[in-house]
Amino acid sequence: MEDSLPVQQHTTKTRYLLDPPQTLIPLALEHPPLRPPSPHPPSQSPPLKILIIGTAIAGFVLATLLLLLHSSQPAEKNSHITLLERLPVPLRDKGEGSDIRGVGVDVIRKLGQETAIRASTTGEEGVRIVDERDGVWAEFGVDRTRAAQTGTSDITILRGRLARICL
Repeated sequence: MEDSLPVQQHTTKTRYLLDPPQTLIPLALEHPPLRPPSPHPPSQSPPLKILIIGTAIAGFVLATLLLLLHSSQPAEKNSHITLLERLPVPLRDKGEGSDIRGVGVDVIRKLGQETAIRASTTGEEGVRIVDERDGVWAEFGVDRTRAAQTGTSDITILRGRLARICL
């Protein structure tokens, strides 16, 4: 990676800014896997060496989940995940509001970040549709039961806040 400049160094992962951006090559996922399962038992599996291209929220969450799934070994000693991003500042401070619901709630729990994320939500209580005189035409409150898909969620967080927590 001669063309790479380190942007930020972490214990288990490094993000790089590639110059020029055309050096990014898309990866194809193998489905079904082309190689047989590892002969190593899970407790003796070889260290992770993974490249993730694009470090938006999904890239950081994927890296964290992979480390958690491979937690039979001390991740900081045995695993290396490289995240590549072509933008100089991949995380914006604000960003669009994101609703976390369904399986997303399960994921933030597995990450151990549910409390931090809930503490950083927008505090949105619902959506109200009004006319030009502020007359209410429709109103939808948040669904705290996870039983229905409504216009908003009890976990609505700005993308920048979510990304910073997931780092």
